[in-house]
Amino acid sequence: MSTLRQRALTAFYENLAHVQQDIDYYLNPIGLSRRETIVSLVTARAGETVIDLGCGDGLIAVKLQEGDRRVLGCDLSWTRARRARQSGIAALCADVLALPYRGESFDWAICSEVIEHVTDPRLAMTEIWRVLRPGGAAILTVPLDEHLEQTLLDVPEETLASGQYQEIKAHFDLKGSHLSCFTAESFRHLVRVSGFAIEATAYTYNHTLTRPLLWRAAKRLYRALAGRRPTAPFSRWVESLVRPLIALSYRREDSPHHIVVRARKARAVAC
Repeated sequence: MSTLRQRALTAFYENLAHVQQDIDYYLNPIGLSRRETIVSLVTARAGETVIDLGCGDGLIAVKLQEGDRRVLGCDLSWTRARRARQSGIAALCADVLALPYRGESFDWAICSEVIEHVTDPRLAMTEIWRVLRPGGAAILTVPLDEHLEQTLLDVPEETLASGQYQEIKAHFDLKGSHLSCFTAESFRHLVRVSGFAIEATAYTYNHTLTRPLLWRAAKRLYRALAGRRPTAPFSRWVESLVRPLIALSYRREDSPHHIVVRARKARAVAC
């Protein structure tokens, strides 16, 4: 991967952050169920440190700020890291392929919907393993069973760095901004060969929008009451208020959409 290509990808994700907010994703059953599954798999005790790698706007990290845990975040986008800081998360701008942390710094690592976006998934897993303490655990998620005939790697650097996402997607016939695709087994294999022992596996499922008018009404209600601070305590209450409307707007399908894995780094063995 050339330096020019990597810079273009970084610029692309920064530009994308200006036209997307994470709350748009979490106002649907797929995003809500994935976040709840992640939080349920984290059993961090008081005093333990959690790092959310690719934290986005911080909507997962804020859910983990309880019980005297220390929760930090990082994201490739300056804009997203800033939003996370505005929500109370100590977040910085950093690449998961080259994390600016010392080895064995964290008890828990969250890396949700990130590994499919990086140019080297194995290197990302190596970095996650490196920054975890012996006995630490990672919660990892990726989408399943995608077919990527074209990716952002097929887009010229100058277009990638400055073009609008929807225009790039349409012109180059992209399914999305993912660079890698996984099956459940191929992802579990990646986790194992990276030195982790898998403790738990869960799935979130596809949903079909069946009542678009009700869903739009739920979004409007959320926006009207919570504004643009979706992680404030009041807006978390608003989220619980609109959740039944969102659930009624969709029909769950039988096909898994994401895999969620909790994986443990082995403890050091005394000689």
